[in-house]
Amino acid sequence: MSTQALETLPAEIRQQIVANTITVIVNHDSFHTSTPLNGVCKTLQADITEVLRSWLPGPNSLEPIPNPLAARNVKSVQTHYEKLAEASNREWRGIEKITILIFGTELPRWVHNYFSSNLLEDVRCPDWISLFHELRELPETVKCVHVDLTPPPAMQEFLERYSTMQQLFWYWPVRDHLGVLQGLGGQWLHFDHHLPKAEHNAEQDGWHIADGPTSYLLW
Repeated sequence: MSTQALETLPAEIRQQIVANTITVIVNHDSFHTSTPLNGVCKTLQADITEVLRSWLPGPNSLEPIPNPLAARNVKSVQTHYEKLAEASNREWRGIEKITILIFGTELPRWVHNYFSSNLLEDVRCPDWISLFHELRELPETVKCVHVDLTPPPAMQEFLERYSTMQQLFWYWPVRDHLGVLQGLGGQWLHFDHHLPKAEHNAEQDGWHIADGPTSYLLW
C-alpha cells in the first residue's frame, strides 16, 4: 500500500497498521522500538507517536538479539512494558520467545589482536560462555530461546582466511619432519581446522581442503 493510500485511511485503521510494524531492538546499552514507517510522512509519524504511548510487544516483536551479552537487557524490556500494562489496566503475557545470534552481527573487536598473539592456543568464541551466563538473567516469562548459529559474513570471511593461514603455518614443520612421522606408522595427518579442515597426504606430499564439521573451535 502506498503512503498516499495509507494517509486516506481512518486514523484508527492507520494506527492498527502502524502497531503491526513495530519491533523492539535490544542492544548492548538498552533497547528501543523501530518501524519501517518512521520518517515516511508527518501523518504516519504522528500515528507512531500516538501508538507507542500504549503499544505492548507481541510474541514476535523482539528482533534477534545481536549477541549474548545484549540479552541482559531483555529484563529491561520486560520491566518497561509490565509497568505500561499495569498503568493501563491491561494484561500482558510478557516476553515469551527470543532469538540470540551467538556469533554476533559483526566481527568481534578482540579477534585480530588475540589471534595474532596466540597462534598456538585453542581459540574458542567467548560468546558461548556469555550465552549461558546471560540466560540466567532472562525474565521468567521467557519460555523459548532460539540460538542462531549462523556466522555473519565478516566472521565467516575471517575464519576462512585464518584457516588458510594456519594451513601454511603448519605445512613446513610437518613436511620437514615427515620422515619421522612416517616412521611412526602414520600415513595421514589430520589437523582440525574446522572451517575448513586441512588434511595432509603423506604419500602425495600435498594439501587439499575438505569440508569440516560445523564447528567454530579452530584447533
